[in-house]
Amino acid sequence: GSHQKSKEGFSLFSLLDRTKSKAGKERLRQWMIQPLRDPVPLRRRHVGVELFLHPSTHPVTASVLERMGNIGSMDAILLRMQRCCTQTNDFLVLGRTLEAAFEIL
Repeated sequence: GSHQKSKEGFSLFSLLDRTKSKAGKERLRQWMIQPLRDPVPLRRRHVGVELFLHPSTHPVTASVLERMGNIGSMDAILLRMQRCCTQTNDFLVLGRTLEAAFEIL
C-alpha cells in the first residue's frame, strides 16, 4: 500500500513495481535482491519480457492482463478452505479465478 511505497521511498523497485499481488511484489523483490548471473536463464527471462513488450503481441498481452485482473488471492482462500472457515465471497472469487485461468490457457 501507500505505507510500503513511503517506506521504500523513490527507488528502482518502486519505479518497476507494477505488481498486483503480494506474491508478485515478493517475486520482483527477490529478482532484484538476487539477480540471475547465469546467462542461459537470464536470456530466457529476457526473451519472455521481450515477447510481452513486442508491439505485435500487445492485443494478446492486454487480454491476458485483463483476465489476470480477475484472479483472486488464492493463497488466502485456500488457507481458509483448509481451516474450514471460508467466507461466502471466497467461492465467487474462486469461480472467477478458475474461469480466468481457463481463458488464459
